[in-house]
Amino acid sequence: MYGLPSWGWAGFDTLVTNALHFEQAGVDLPDPVGHETSMATIAEWAHLLRDEDQSRFGLAISHSEANMVVLCRAFGGYLINEEGTQSMLMDRAESQEAMRWAYKLSVEDQVLPSPDDIGGSFGAALLAGKLAMNWCGSLCVRNFDRDIEDTDVVMAPQILLPTRADGRYPSQIRGGTWNILANTPHPSESFKFLMHITSTEGSYGFNVVAGNGALVRPDVVDQLIADNPIHQWFIPNLENGIPAHAPENSRGREYTDAVAQWTALLLDRHQPVPFEEGLQNLHNNIQKVLDQDPA
Repeated sequence: MYGLPSWGWAGFDTLVTNALHFEQAGVDLPDPVGHETSMATIAEWAHLLRDEDQSRFGLAISHSEANMVVLCRAFGGYLINEEGTQSMLMDRAESQEAMRWAYKLSVEDQVLPSPDDIGGSFGAALLAGKLAMNWCGSLCVRNFDRDIEDTDVVMAPQILLPTRADGRYPSQIRGGTWNILANTPHPSESFKFLMHITSTEGSYGFNVVAGNGALVRPDVVDQLIADNPIHQWFIPNLENGIPAHAPENSRGREYTDAVAQWTALLLDRHQPVPFEEGLQNLHNNIQKVLDQDPA
């Protein structure tokens, strides 16, 4: 039995940055709600803000589906089609350009770290001053801002991705619901919890205490903005974002696992594979999941 909306955000639409590294390099940060920074400029900063001894990296990109979808969209492409039936990696030149951009930085230029290169967590590395830009989401900006302990080490504003030719912002509008299991032995208690967690108070706590992005209620968003104006930054991407494309056969976990695992192989700078081979393997394994019978 379906419940009520629980969370909604624009996905991996943001580069969470350490403003101190930009200041040290003499680079002015762009408007936190502007979309004028090009992907070429982001690549330049990834080179500029890293240390040769790898004590600090300029940019980190996760291999998750959330990141790869928005990477393709930043170049005007898509990872899979809107119907959720086809991988677009071999059909859209823009999608290939996006993956080649990441491949060049990671494998050819040896600029992007793997989690092992930076201590296992890109977020922790940003907070420790070991990373200048972490490609994550607007939600991460709020959480990093909350978790900063030493502003002499890190200050975390955001950089948004460039506007696409179609006028949309590279993003992946994601959402979910709180649900009650149809055969639960405790329907009354479950319903009471659902009523609490989707109330103004419950939704606010889900954001602030749990650190989630439950941006599904205008009253809660207004309250969050009153607490911290950084939440105002999230609204344009929510209003002008691109919806998520989900597998038609509902094999979500298998799909996201295929994207993450085969992207990691494509972008592995320690055990490199030729770009064309790695991209074909990524495409084939995404399509293999999309071709399966419905879950």
